[in-house]
Amino acid sequence: MNLAHAIAPLAIVAACSSSHATPDAAATTDAAHHDAPSTGDAPIDGSVPCPQGQLCFQLTPVDGVTNLPSGRLAIAWVSEATSTPIVEVAYDQPWVPAPITMIDIAHIAPPSASVQTNGIASCASSYAASLAVLSTDPDGSGSISSDEILNGIHDHSVYGIHQEMVAWFSDACAADPPSYPDGFAKGIHVYSSGRPVHRLDGTATAFETCQPGSAACSNLNSPF
Repeated sequence: MNLAHAIAPLAIVAACSSSHATPDAAATTDAAHHDAPSTGDAPIDGSVPCPQGQLCFQLTPVDGVTNLPSGRLAIAWVSEATSTPIVEVAYDQPWVPAPITMIDIAHIAPPSASVQTNGIASCASSYAASLAVLSTDPDGSGSISSDEILNGIHDHSVYGIHQEMVAWFSDACAADPPSYPDGFAKGIHVYSSGRPVHRLDGTATAFETCQPGSAACSNLNSPF
């Protein structure tokens, strides 16, 4: 999968502001929020509904492989507000295969000012959008860096990509149909990646996976 396709243009960003050209390289920053508290982050059975306040990833293998190795699940804010995109890791936890993996949204660190974009359309809110991935943790450090996310797209050490959008808004934005019938809520929430954009809190959303290191990882889709 091409890195440019993986990080830009962000669905919400592109929908609410002018599109950006995608540079060939990305600046990276890593927030000190590795190994967030594990409460609420254990895999849950697929028959259990996704509770409010949780982000639920539904295992969706592109190659039919469900017997995957354990790895790390990372969520990183991505900004293209500067000439060089910035990637900032905001959540990083061990991951084991399960039909559905549940994350407490409160454990996702909010974006720093460097990855926020100010003002969208008629709403004055600042916002940021993120990329959620599974990684093999190539350097064995027990945490995922921005570089491991970026390089993993090419070397297939990234073996899962969330198909919808986890986004942060500094303030609520009113509904603006037909493209944004639900508006945007203050804080961190999950939204659909295509128009019309719907809020998907409480809904299990697809997390495409592949056998790490295999050619099938080239078939992972990006929500951006």
